[in-house]
Amino acid sequence: EFEGDVRDFKLMVDDTDRRLGAIFCQAFDDASGLEHTFKVLEMFVSLIERPLIAVDAMGRYPIILNMFDKELDTCKLIFNKQNKATKELDSAPVHKNMPVVAGGLRWAYELQQRIQVPFSKLRHLFPLCLESAEGAMVIQKYEEMMQLLDRYSAGLYTTWTEAVGESSQYNLSLPLISRDSDTQLISVNFNPQLAAVLREVKYLLGRSSEAIPEAAIQIYTTREQLWQYVANLELTTVRYNKVLLSVLDVERPLIQGQLRDIDAQLREAEESLNWKSQGLLISNT
Repeated sequence: EFEGDVRDFKLMVDDTDRRLGAIFCQAFDDASGLEHTFKVLEMFVSLIERPLIAVDAMGRYPIILNMFDKELDTCKLIFNKQNKATKELDSAPVHKNMPVVAGGLRWAYELQQRIQVPFSKLRHLFPLCLESAEGAMVIQKYEEMMQLLDRYSAGLYTTWTEAVGESSQYNLSLPLISRDSDTQLISVNFNPQLAAVLREVKYLLGRSSEAIPEAAIQIYTTREQLWQYVANLELTTVRYNKVLLSVLDVERPLIQGQLRDIDAQLREAEESLNWKSQGLLISNT
């Protein structure tokens, strides 16, 4: 009687395993992509080792490998498209509101994660998949793709670090104010490249893998004071230009003397004062 009960229990367990195997196969086949497929595998990982379910799971191993291989091909197409766009636009397309270098590094990191995460899961959950001839080819393709992205990131960052010091020093040496020779209107002479450096450093500080150049760090440490001076100068130029644009010809003689006094004070900012002037913002020391 006991042996009969054991036999019935085993039949019931086997039937349950077959049902679970059918559910696993259905969920696997219904998965819309590689990410969803791995979610299904993670849900069933503790059951896949059961013999009856393992038979169904082993038949899906080549499918998983093929899906990952297609994902690598897709990433290579995206990488080539990015390179083509970079050459055509002379700058890499990046996420909205991100600077060029930090955005490019972020793009490369996200593309690496897109293939690195499933590869790690594949190696952890189904190492036997990678031991076949097809698995060896997939591993080689994965390593080549990772190397391409590493070289892309390194080249992008190296190009920026080599130029940021010299360009920053040049832009910091420009006069504070520039004047249009035709209209006599003035504007704050704060080069957009300096603003770009501040944005780059802000994003790059969140990444511990890159060493930020000292010149960029020096500018970034004075950012609060720098933006305050820029804002004050912007307010000054707006008010000065408003007077020049709104004054009538009959009114000009009345304020001509005051305008000459203001121009005399502005001349120093137009000719000698720059963003590195001692006691102003950023000094050489």
